[in-house]
Amino acid sequence: MLVRVARTDRDHRIDLLGELDREGAVELRRCVRHLETAIGDRAVLGCAGLSFVDARGLTGLVDARAYLGGNGVSLGLAEPTPLLCRMLAATRLTGILPIVF
Repeated sequence: MLVRVARTDRDHRIDLLGELDREGAVELRRCVRHLETAIGDRAVLGCAGLSFVDARGLTGLVDARAYLGGNGVSLGLAEPTPLLCRMLAATRLTGILPIVF
């Protein structure tokens, strides 16, 4: 998986490209832990470029939210693929991983 990060003021945009599987979740975790954040910042994960997501990938998203939330940073998903939307609904994670516009 390829991860692109951009920052504007207090917003972080993290675009995910490729497969969010075990290896992708590790890469996402590494990326999130290296963000320079402050309380009140917002992180948005761009998901339009995801070609595949499995259960470990979902766990990676939940872990990213937990880590960032523990540091006072909100997390939302932008442009989730239809597969990701179905997986979030089926696992009842839509409240934990909100979709932002």
